[in-house]
Amino acid sequence: LASGRTTAPPAVPRTAVRAVLLGRELSRSLSIQGSYTRPVSYVRYTGIEGPADTAGHHVRVNFGGVTLRARRSIAGRVSLFAEGGLGFTSRTGFDVGTRTIVPDVHFASAVGGAGLDVAVTRSLNLTLGTTYMPGRTAYAQPRTLFTSGGVRFTMRPLTPEQVAANHVDGVVFPRTLIQVEYSSG
Repeated sequence: LASGRTTAPPAVPRTAVRAVLLGRELSRSLSIQGSYTRPVSYVRYTGIEGPADTAGHHVRVNFGGVTLRARRSIAGRVSLFAEGGLGFTSRTGFDVGTRTIVPDVHFASAVGGAGLDVAVTRSLNLTLGTTYMPGRTAYAQPRTLFTSGGVRFTMRPLTPEQVAANHVDGVVFPRTLIQVEYSSG
Protein backbone atom coordinates (compact mmCIF):
# COMPACT_ATOMS: atom_id res chain seq x y z
CA LEU A 1 0.00 0.00 0.00
CA ALA A 2 1.05 3.61 -0.47
CA SER A 3 2.74 5.14 2.55
CA GLY A 4 0.38 5.94 5.42
CA ARG A 5 -2.48 3.73 4.16
CA THR A 6 -4.16 1.07 6.24
CA THR A 7 -6.56 -1.66 5.26
CA ALA A 8 -8.39 -4.69 6.55
CA PRO A 9 -6.24 -7.81 6.14
CA PRO A 10 -6.12 -8.53 2.38
CA ALA A 11 -7.50 -11.74 0.90
CA VAL A 12 -4.45 -13.44 -0.60
CA PRO A 13 -5.38 -16.50 -2.68
CA ARG A 14 -2.56 -19.04 -2.87
CA THR A 15 -3.54 -20.97 -6.02
CA ALA A 16 -1.94 -20.02 -9.33
CA VAL A 17 -1.34 -21.48 -12.78
CA ARG A 18 1.68 -21.52 -15.04
CA ALA A 19 1.45 -22.22 -18.74
CA VAL A 20 4.43 -22.73 -21.01
CA LEU A 21 3.04 -21.04 -24.07
CA LEU A 22 5.82 -21.85 -26.49
CA GLY A 23 8.93 -23.97 -26.29
CA ARG A 24 11.55 -25.53 -28.50
CA GLU A 25 13.91 -28.43 -27.82
CA LEU A 26 17.39 -27.35 -28.88
CA SER A 27 18.82 -30.77 -28.02
CA ARG A 28 17.79 -33.81 -25.98
CA SER A 29 18.87 -32.06 -22.78
CA LEU A 30 18.36 -28.33 -23.52
CA SER A 31 15.26 -26.36 -24.46
CA ILE A 32 14.04 -22.78 -24.49
CA GLN A 33 10.55 -21.80 -23.36
CA GLY A 34 8.25 -18.85 -22.80
CA SER A 35 5.84 -19.04 -19.87
CA TYR A 36 3.03 -17.09 -18.23
CA THR A 37 2.09 -17.33 -14.54
CA ARG A 38 -0.80 -15.76 -12.68
CA PRO A 39 -2.93 -16.39 -9.63
CA VAL A 40 -6.36 -17.94 -10.19
CA SER A 41 -7.82 -15.05 -8.13
CA TYR A 42 -6.03 -11.78 -7.46
CA VAL A 43 -5.25 -10.20 -4.07
CA ARG A 44 -8.27 -8.26 -2.79
CA TYR A 45 -8.22 -5.33 -0.38
CA THR A 46 -11.16 -3.91 1.60
CA GLY A 47 -11.37 -1.23 4.28
CA ILE A 48 -9.14 1.28 2.48
CA GLU A 49 -11.25 4.22 3.62
CA GLY A 50 -12.09 2.64 6.99
CA PRO A 51 -14.32 -0.27 8.09
CA ALA A 52 -17.28 1.06 6.07
CA ASP A 53 -15.35 0.55 2.81
CA THR A 54 -16.52 -2.91 1.73
CA ALA A 55 -15.78 -2.41 -1.96
CA GLY A 56 -13.15 -4.85 -3.17
CA HIS A 57 -10.00 -3.46 -4.71
CA HIS A 58 -7.91 -5.98 -6.67
CA VAL A 59 -4.18 -5.93 -7.28
CA ARG A 60 -3.41 -7.90 -10.43
CA VAL A 61 0.06 -9.40 -10.60
CA ASN A 62 1.14 -11.46 -13.62
CA PHE A 63 4.49 -13.01 -14.45
CA GLY A 64 6.16 -13.96 -17.72
CA GLY A 65 9.45 -15.59 -18.41
CA VAL A 66 11.82 -16.73 -21.12
CA THR A 67 14.10 -19.45 -19.82
CA LEU A 68 16.64 -22.02 -20.89
CA ARG A 69 15.82 -25.41 -19.40
CA ALA A 70 18.50 -28.08 -18.93
CA ARG A 71 17.47 -31.67 -18.22
CA ARG A 72 19.49 -34.65 -17.01
CA SER A 73 18.24 -38.22 -16.70
CA ILE A 74 18.83 -39.74 -13.26
CA ALA A 75 17.06 -43.12 -13.55
CA GLY A 76 15.23 -44.55 -16.52
CA ARG A 77 12.23 -42.29 -17.16
CA VAL A 78 13.05 -39.86 -14.33
CA SER A 79 14.94 -36.62 -15.01
CA LEU A 80 15.95 -33.56 -13.04
CA PHE A 81 15.72 -30.13 -14.65
CA ALA A 82 16.94 -26.63 -13.91
CA GLU A 83 15.88 -23.46 -15.67
CA GLY A 84 17.04 -19.88 -15.69
CA GLY A 85 16.48 -16.75 -17.69
CA LEU A 86 14.64 -13.44 -17.84
CA GLY A 87 11.42 -12.89 -15.90
CA PHE A 88 8.85 -10.12 -16.13
CA THR A 89 6.59 -8.91 -13.32
CA SER A 90 3.55 -6.79 -14.12
CA ARG A 91 1.43 -5.38 -11.30
CA THR A 92 -1.73 -3.36 -11.85
CA GLY A 93 -2.66 -1.55 -8.66
CA PHE A 94 -5.62 0.70 -7.93
CA ASP A 95 -6.66 4.23 -7.00
CA VAL A 96 -9.38 5.44 -4.65
CA GLY A 97 -10.64 8.74 -5.96
CA THR A 98 -7.59 10.62 -7.12
CA ARG A 99 -5.20 8.90 -4.67
CA THR A 100 -3.01 5.99 -5.74
CA ILE A 101 -3.26 3.27 -3.12
CA VAL A 102 -1.21 0.54 -4.85
CA PRO A 103 0.84 1.83 -7.81
CA ASP A 104 1.26 -0.01 -11.10
CA VAL A 105 4.72 -1.46 -11.62
CA HIS A 106 6.43 -3.43 -14.38
CA PHE A 107 9.99 -4.73 -14.22
CA ALA A 108 12.33 -7.42 -15.49
CA SER A 109 14.49 -9.66 -13.31
CA ALA A 110 16.22 -13.01 -13.27
CA VAL A 111 14.07 -16.12 -12.89
CA GLY A 112 15.20 -19.58 -11.85
CA GLY A 113 13.75 -22.94 -11.06
CA ALA A 114 14.29 -26.66 -10.70
CA GLY A 115 12.26 -29.81 -10.60
CA LEU A 116 11.57 -33.37 -11.60
CA ASP A 117 10.19 -34.89 -14.84
CA VAL A 118 8.76 -38.37 -15.23
CA ALA A 119 8.33 -39.55 -18.84
CA VAL A 120 5.02 -41.35 -19.31
CA THR A 121 5.43 -41.63 -23.09
CA ARG A 122 7.83 -40.16 -25.63
CA SER A 123 5.69 -36.99 -25.77
CA LEU A 124 4.00 -36.85 -22.34
CA ASN A 125 5.74 -36.00 -19.05
CA LEU A 126 4.52 -35.47 -15.50
CA THR A 127 6.34 -32.57 -13.86
CA LEU A 128 6.96 -31.26 -10.35
CA GLY A 129 8.92 -28.05 -9.90
CA THR A 130 9.56 -24.73 -8.21
CA THR A 131 10.14 -21.36 -9.86
CA TYR A 132 11.55 -18.29 -8.08
CA MET A 133 11.35 -14.63 -9.12
CA PRO A 134 12.91 -11.99 -6.87
CA GLY A 135 10.84 -9.00 -5.80
CA ARG A 136 11.81 -5.34 -5.78
CA THR A 137 11.86 -3.47 -2.48
CA ALA A 138 11.84 -0.13 -4.32
CA TYR A 139 8.38 -1.04 -5.66
CA ALA A 140 7.18 -2.88 -2.52
CA GLN A 141 6.78 -6.01 -4.65
CA PRO A 142 7.62 -9.20 -2.73
CA ARG A 143 9.40 -12.23 -4.15
CA THR A 144 7.40 -14.93 -5.90
CA LEU A 145 7.88 -18.61 -5.20
CA PHE A 146 5.71 -20.88 -7.35
CA THR A 147 5.57 -24.63 -6.73
CA SER A 148 3.69 -26.73 -9.26
CA GLY A 149 2.76 -30.14 -10.49
CA GLY A 150 1.60 -30.63 -14.03
CA VAL A 151 1.73 -32.25 -17.42
CA ARG A 152 3.97 -31.36 -20.35
CA PHE A 153 3.17 -32.48 -23.88
CA THR A 154 5.89 -32.24 -26.51
CA MET A 155 4.76 -32.38 -30.13
CA ARG A 156 6.92 -34.74 -32.19
CA PRO A 157 7.05 -35.13 -35.99
CA LEU A 158 5.02 -38.03 -37.36
CA THR A 159 6.81 -40.81 -39.19
CA PRO A 160 6.08 -41.13 -42.94
CA GLU A 161 4.07 -44.28 -42.14
CA GLN A 162 1.88 -42.38 -39.64
CA VAL A 163 1.34 -39.57 -42.17
CA ALA A 164 0.30 -42.09 -44.83
CA ALA A 165 -2.06 -43.87 -42.39
CA ASN A 166 -3.71 -40.56 -41.45
CA HIS A 167 -4.00 -39.27 -45.01
CA VAL A 168 -7.58 -38.65 -46.13
CA ASP A 169 -8.34 -37.61 -49.71
CA GLY A 170 -10.54 -34.56 -50.08
CA VAL A 171 -9.44 -32.77 -46.89
CA VAL A 172 -8.06 -29.32 -47.65
CA PHE A 173 -6.03 -27.18 -45.29
CA PRO A 174 -6.07 -23.51 -46.35
CA ARG A 175 -2.80 -21.67 -46.91
CA THR A 176 -4.23 -18.59 -45.28
CA LEU A 177 -6.64 -18.42 -42.40
CA ILE A 178 -8.43 -15.28 -41.32
CA GLN A 179 -9.87 -15.41 -37.84
CA VAL A 180 -11.93 -12.72 -36.08
CA GLU A 181 -12.47 -12.63 -32.35
CA TYR A 182 -14.36 -10.38 -29.99
CA SER A 183 -13.85 -10.26 -26.24
CA SER A 184 -15.66 -8.10 -23.74
CA GLY A 185 -13.54 -8.99 -20.71
